[in-house]
Amino acid sequence: MADELTFHLPSNYNLVGGLSREKSEHGGVAIYFKKGLEIDHKIINLKKYSIIKELELYGYLLPKPKIILISIYRIPNISVNKSLIQLEDLFSYLHTFKSYECIVVGDLNLDVLKSNNDINKI
Repeated sequence: MADELTFHLPSNYNLVGGLSREKSEHGGVAIYFKKGLEIDHKIINLKKYSIIKELELYGYLLPKPKIILISIYRIPNISVNKSLIQLEDLFSYLHTFKSYECIVVGDLNLDVLKSNNDINKI
């Protein structure tokens, strides 16, 4: 698992953590911090909302400043409606962290240059 996450390690960055598929190659999500940054953080358990080969999630809570950082990967060709249900559940959970700002980064595998129902739903 960690081997795949460190294989693409950007220079001057450390792998903080991530989710990598155990039974297939490629895929997953990771969070990296720039080397030299001492950032207090803790993992947010998102296993309930992350489904391997559908919507993969990994997150950290940073107490100072109060930020939740989520890395997301949506597999291509998965129903947007199914992904939206998972995202709604995730955001409902994140809403319980009332005093925190939330940053979500990643790949939803949607072509935002094409206007269609899937883009409009997201």
